[in-house]
Amino acid sequence: MDVLVRHALRVHYKHTRVKPVQIVYLRDGVSDSQLGDVRRIELDGLMRGCKLVDSTYEPRVLLMIARKRHCTRFVQQSSNFENCVPGTVVTQMTSHNGFHMVAHHAIHGVSKPTYFLITHNTTQMSEADIHNMSYNLCFAYPIVTRAVTMPAPLYYAHRLSGKGRVQINAPFDMLPYFTVKKNAKAKRAAEEDVHLVPVHHNLADSMYFM
Repeated sequence: MDVLVRHALRVHYKHTRVKPVQIVYLRDGVSDSQLGDVRRIELDGLMRGCKLVDSTYEPRVLLMIARKRHCTRFVQQSSNFENCVPGTVVTQMTSHNGFHMVAHHAIHGVSKPTYFLITHNTTQMSEADIHNMSYNLCFAYPIVTRAVTMPAPLYYAHRLSGKGRVQINAPFDMLPYFTVKKNAKAKRAAEEDVHLVPVHHNLADSMYFM
């Protein structure tokens, strides 16, 4: 994690010549039992990565978890139970550091809101700033011409992880994790031969996975 953060910060500095004052770390696919691991492993790794760039560099960080696997739905009671308008934020009936947001316009059926849980925040962003930022990022996904259900960086992460499967130098279903079951030593030796195919240097700092 720290090496990844260091690389991202170096690329950012290469193009902007400044270091971020605030970092927003969006994460999805995290259950309640994994929240502690995210804070302990990923958040600590993010801070270590900042120290690798500059020992005095301590940006303010916002760690926010996005969840779609829930059964919560909201409708407008005053308009024959129609869907909520895009941009609706619900802070009631949630934890003190979380909120639901309906960012998209449902094409069919009932809109499914995204639940955002703020687990760490040392920034100077107010609740309204966080709501506006989350909503605006839902318009930044270039593949579609309307707002999506979650902030675009989460969709970027999904696409990049899917692209990683085809950049491995071996077929995904033939990796040691699936093929070597009994001999742990042989499994470790086989894993050392697995690596990602390098990206061309002209594409390395771009969103080539889009």
